[in-house]
Amino acid sequence: KNEEKQPDEDKKPEVEKPDGNKNPDAETIKDGEYSINFKTLKDQTDEISMMNTYTKNPGVLKVKDGKKYVSFTLTNSAWITKFEFDKNGSFVDANVLSEDTKADTRVVEVEVADLSKKLNAKVKVDIDSMNYHHFYDIQFAFDKDSIKPLDNQGGNDNQGGNNNQGGNDNQGGNNNQGGNDN
Repeated sequence: KNEEKQPDEDKKPEVEKPDGNKNPDAETIKDGEYSINFKTLKDQTDEISMMNTYTKNPGVLKVKDGKKYVSFTLTNSAWITKFEFDKNGSFVDANVLSEDTKADTRVVEVEVADLSKKLNAKVKVDIDSMNYHHFYDIQFAFDKDSIKPLDNQGGNDNQGGNNNQGGNDNQGGNNNQGGNDN
């Protein structure tokens, strides 16, 4: 039985691939945590924004109840006094998940409706020592092809591995022991 099952399981990922592969994938991503690469761009351009140097790649894509959230670390956190992103057409503050004042970093999270579109964001940079105070419009471009399950999801893969319990049909196969009674 096992031998029949395994090719089946091997087939599944292949079926997803030719279907224009990752696009539907990104829309129907399973709940869980993934790494995702992104770029920070100057508004309405494909030019890298200076903010790109203040963000750490990759970010973490968290999918929960079909909603997608991307979190990443901001460096030089003290300089970035405001960080807002576009949610349904209005700018809202990004969630701060954690802050490390010693390292001058913070982890922020934004909700992303569509990973294939650029996400509009605004940042305010305040560097008192340089008397520098500016608002920037930036856009995040997410690389959907870079999405990979994070290791701690290896746990969930084991659920995939629970198909081995499906493999426990071999225990059903232990009825062969029942067969030994012959």
